[in-house]
Amino acid sequence: YDPIGRMKKTILPTAVGETTPTTITTTYNDPFETTETHSSGTSKRIVRDARGQILYVEDFGSDGIAAKIGFCYDISGQRTKKSDLNDGTPLSCPGVLAGVPA
Repeated sequence: YDPIGRMKKTILPTAVGETTPTTITTTYNDPFETTETHSSGTSKRIVRDARGQILYVEDFGSDGIAAKIGFCYDISGQRTKKSDLNDGTPLSCPGVLAGVPA
């Protein structure tokens, strides 16, 4: 854990057929963005809004290629939309003042 109590490293149990456990290291880039790096060489960047809802997730394979998915929510916080953002089209969320970057 870091000095303010956020998890920095997770070690998962060794899966059947595996010789070493998977380690996930979490980096807190800013108050709304984290990066999870897996011992396998993959990583995931998660961006949240001020309410803690996930705006988008970028998954990076060990080859560095990213897959990006964005999410929209209604006023009560229920997820209303999930979109593939890999074509560069910005996510449009009806009734939301700020959009998700492409």
